[in-house]
Amino acid sequence: GALIDEDHLHTVEALASTRSALAAGAKIIYEAGALFDNVLVRADIIVQAKDGKTWDLIEVKSSTAIKAL
Repeated sequence: GALIDEDHLHTVEALASTRSALAAGAKIIYEAGALFDNVLVRADIIVQAKDGKTWDLIEVKSSTAIKAL
């Protein structure tokens, strides 16, 4: 996979790196950036679906303990 390592202060660069990773044929991208209608999304992981046309977005959460529901 491809890692987009620009931080939240470098959005323009992160978007450009994401476009470059897509153009290079990456099937998995970590910390991908997307902008649509002035809405910025930074996904933890995106994975190209088996159909080759859509992407699955995975949001990773962490904790130091299990929380009761």
